[in-house]
Amino acid sequence: PFPAAPAPVHPLLRCLLEMDEVNRHECMNSLLSLLDHMHVKKINPPLAEDVKIASEMPSWMSAIHQRVCDPTTPTNICLFIAKLIINRSQLFEPYARFWLCPLMELVLGSRNGGGGGLHNMTIDTVVTLLSWANTAIPNESFTERTLASRLLELLMHHVNHSNRSVLRNNLAIVKTTVECWKECLTVPTEVVYNLLSNIDKDRLDNRAGVQLLGILLANQLTPVTPAGPVAQSSFDTALVDNIGVTRREVFAGAGAVVGMYLQHLQDIEKVNVLESGLFKLVARKLQTVQQSQFDRFVIVLHHIHERFPAIVDGFIQQILYRLPQVHGDFKTKCMEMLLARADLIPDLYVELMSKHFTAILQHRDDKAQLACLGLVQAMLKSLSLDEIETLIPCT
Repeated sequence: PFPAAPAPVHPLLRCLLEMDEVNRHECMNSLLSLLDHMHVKKINPPLAEDVKIASEMPSWMSAIHQRVCDPTTPTNICLFIAKLIINRSQLFEPYARFWLCPLMELVLGSRNGGGGGLHNMTIDTVVTLLSWANTAIPNESFTERTLASRLLELLMHHVNHSNRSVLRNNLAIVKTTVECWKECLTVPTEVVYNLLSNIDKDRLDNRAGVQLLGILLANQLTPVTPAGPVAQSSFDTALVDNIGVTRREVFAGAGAVVGMYLQHLQDIEKVNVLESGLFKLVARKLQTVQQSQFDRFVIVLHHIHERFPAIVDGFIQQILYRLPQVHGDFKTKCMEMLLARADLIPDLYVELMSKHFTAILQHRDDKAQLACLGLVQAMLKSLSLDEIETLIPCT
């Protein structure tokens, strides 16, 4: 007789294991097969069709849960159980609320696999926790919220890396954590501040701090609080100083984040931004930069104006004065900034015509032409027919 066909395996449970040290353990495949068998044969107590969150764990899961929570359990056993959960995260998802604290404590404690930085076991565990966000997030108790905030602090503290690909992956983990858990997180202001504060202007180290601040602001989280460990003025100074960093990806990123922060102060914190310390610091820094590095000034100001157009108001005359002297992408950026405040610039037609505006209007660059046409449209209501014909001659 032929042997019996193997029991079908649910398609969601078919996966290739990453052959790390824990997955190579001789018991891993056997236990995973056991979990798959229990799932397919419905040995676990079934959940109702409209129920995605279980009220209690099955007895076998409760036993391993107690094992992980026991502080006397050896590290290797905790790591093995965590890897078992990671490998079958979909089976454990209905019971996610029971596993949030033990897994976060495992990552945060001394039993997390050893070594500094964001090693694979830490990342795999965090990714599993985040994959359960639609089922459970750590906001049911003070302990859960504290652990979640400490986990975010750990991720941010180790986010920086000299390898761009690793840095990008680390930032993606932080971004997803903030997006999924933002309602239960306390911002680790001091970590962000330290990452913004490297005084070596030739290095890229501050890049991570700028990007982390951007993640917080994009999720409407206030980075500095009055009772926090860092004074608002110190934090603002550290951020604005990055406009003076040598590397473009740092100072351009700082410009974009400054714009986000000014917008956040206006829309979320309801602050009079024009009177804020951050706005005054930025204005002074830009005044200094535009005198010696006009290209950098244009890049930074353009990034800021995309989120907070009012920043342009104090620099209209400088932009108009230098308009005939800049070319290419820099001229386009200048035109776009003028367009953003066109309704507030007196005698705009006269100013532009003195800067050879008709020649710019005939430029073949699509972005430059679009900005010019926008300026023409903004001026139409105040132009005479002769002035309109000068700008757009009839043929």
